[in-house]
Amino acid sequence: MKKFALSALFVASIMIAPAVAKDPSAPKAATSTKAAATVYKVQPQLSTLGWVGKKVTGQHSGTIQFKSGDVEVKGNQITGGTFVIDMNSLKVTDITDADTNGKLMGHLRSDDFFSIEKNATSTFKITKITPSKALPLMLTTLP
Repeated sequence: MKKFALSALFVASIMIAPAVAKDPSAPKAATSTKAAATVYKVQPQLSTLGWVGKKVTGQHSGTIQFKSGDVEVKGNQITGGTFVIDMNSLKVTDITDADTNGKLMGHLRSDDFFSIEKNATSTFKITKITPSKALPLMLTTLP
């Protein structure tokens, strides 16, 4: 489940492009022949990470909120970034029955999964990106 959560965070980091803003306080890179990376800050109030957890008998989905984050971009390619997730904001959205939803939430918050009492935040850091022919990594922003 933790490997899935990290994969979901990576995919989400690519999908949050509309909720990032250029960081005016980002340090200017030294001039060189290569283009400098631009840093975009995540706007937590505009950003939500969607998740899907799959099991043999089905799947569940929900949301979780970003606490902070940034994405480094050169041209239109993501080159790095760090995201801090507020684990206490974890929600299950596909179960409408309050009792069943509460049972799954309790299970996800427990030491069996995320141990949220001990780990109030999770950090996802992009340290290396290898482009894929099947899924090019590109960042687009809305006007």
